[in-house]
Amino acid sequence: MPHVPTGIGYKTLSKATIIQPSAAQAGIRLDLLCDHHVLCYCAMLDLAQANAAPLTAPDLICKTCILGDASTVPEAAKALAVLINQFGLGTEKALILLKALHLANAV
Repeated sequence: MPHVPTGIGYKTLSKATIIQPSAAQAGIRLDLLCDHHVLCYCAMLDLAQANAAPLTAPDLICKTCILGDASTVPEAAKALAVLINQFGLGTEKALILLKALHLANAV
């Protein structure tokens, strides 16, 4: 479950499961689309089950975001989680950081 900035009209769900890189079962490519795809969430929660599930054609494309088991969590993803947690989830600092990372990733 991603944390979202509250200043732009979004709220984090009250009964959300927060997936930290240290608890994820799968590594996901550090990319804005990959980080917010339901298949990626499923793989982080239960990689074996995600791999066994039947997929539609669009899902096959998105499955390329799943890097493998937990040992493949990118170091940048771990560092980003630490920074966002340090700033406070949904704060203006976190929003600025996420926007900057999104712009840097687009280059």
